[in-house]
Amino acid sequence: LYYSVLGESMLNDGVAIPLFDAFSKVVNDGEGIDGKTSLSIFGQFLQLVSLSMLLGVGSGMLSAVILKFARMDANHALDDEQHRHFNVPELGLYLICA
Repeated sequence: LYYSVLGESMLNDGVAIPLFDAFSKVVNDGEGIDGKTSLSIFGQFLQLVSLSMLLGVGSGMLSAVILKFARMDANHALDDEQHRHFNVPELGLYLICA
């Protein structure tokens, strides 16, 4: 139930913020709602949602690559140079705040 409510809340925010932004531009410009304005609102909505999604996917992929090459324990041999050493709590705090 928690994940359903959280997902629904995030979807509402993800739709409401771009629509509010698009409609506020229409109101600030003093335009009426007609076919051209509707297509403009739809285009702005798609642009903002697409860029937001690309930003989220890109940051997720970057986090995955960092975590793939991070050495999370100190029990491995030190001659393996393919992995980088990170302080795990600092890395977790960085990823949470990002």
